[in-house]
Amino acid sequence: MEQRIDRENMTTLYGLIVFIWASGCFFHYLIKGSRQKVQCVTPWSISWLNFGIFMWAVLFLMLMVPNVAVWILAKLGMNFNFYGWNEVVGGFATQLILCSFFIYLVVNKEDFYKRLGLFSQEKTWTLFRQAFYQLGVTLPLVWVSLLMWFGIMSFWSRIGYPVEQSPQLLIKLMGEIHGVTFKVIVFIFAVVIAPITEELLFRGGIYRFLKGKINPLFALILSSLLFSCGHFSLTTFLPLFLLGMALGRIYEQTGDLRISIFMHALFNFNTIFLLILNPELSKVMQSNLG
Repeated sequence: MEQRIDRENMTTLYGLIVFIWASGCFFHYLIKGSRQKVQCVTPWSISWLNFGIFMWAVLFLMLMVPNVAVWILAKLGMNFNFYGWNEVVGGFATQLILCSFFIYLVVNKEDFYKRLGLFSQEKTWTLFRQAFYQLGVTLPLVWVSLLMWFGIMSFWSRIGYPVEQSPQLLIKLMGEIHGVTFKVIVFIFAVVIAPITEELLFRGGIYRFLKGKINPLFALILSSLLFSCGHFSLTTFLPLFLLGMALGRIYEQTGDLRISIFMHALFNFNTIFLLILNPELSKVMQSNLG
């Protein structure tokens, strides 16, 4: 009981600190505004056919790798079929393979990922600080959109059109598992690998390609919609869409993909750290979702 109270107090304190920091960043941004010169991201100038081949390769890996990874583990006598860990193992393997695939393109295929901004002269620490600040500016909007989205789905349920709502698998797992090893795996998956892979795909690939074909604003909106849909969670659709818009905007402002990777990683870190502090939050989230 005492340990539970300590966890609740720590969670409350951490949440208060994040709220004050994010509110400060948000109002500072509103008052000061953005004076940063926009450096347009270079479009990915390839044909629709080549882009289709690229997306086919990505989808093929996403569909094939999880099944292969689980099959290999089963052959080795390692069956993780509890609390959805087969999905996590498959997802982890998929992210690793995709990340390796993108790194290969960055290093060896200049025509694929030319001028991504990964190798600019801007110092990494400077970009990290900018990402930290921009996350603070974005979080209040994400919180408000989350409340609005819950309200919309609750309204539809009340008028007789219930919407099936399910949290992201990682959020559910963080509330149900207790082993340190698995928590570390989830942490690495969410905070290190996923941000790199997803930013290379959605901002570095899809957004840059669409920007060269359609209006840049529409390209940002469409790539953000795909980013949100790619998480397969209706309950977080609107917040993740806004996050995708913010990630694309900061990438466009700086011309450096590292800043969106850092911002994405910090966002995931905040979520995972909260669930590590207090796993009961996972159950609260799920109970409030339907």
